Amino acid sequence: MAETIACFLFWYTYAGLCSARLHYALGFGNHYDTAHYILYMTAVMLFWPVTLPAATDIAAGRLKKRG
Repeated sequence: MAETIACFLFWYTYAGLCSARLHYALGFGNHYDTAHYILYMTAVMLFWPVTLPAATDIAAGRLKKRG
């Protein structure tokens, strides 16, 4: 049971970090100062099931516009 919870927390955090890095690479949140930026990225990490699909749609739209 404990390893299941630890595994869940690991993968949830890993997916949140990936989502936060994608948002950073797309340029979201760069206009915030340090405290607001940390809060913004924390929210992106916690709510990655919503923010990750949104960011991938935005990235796909940018790629379509390029070529």
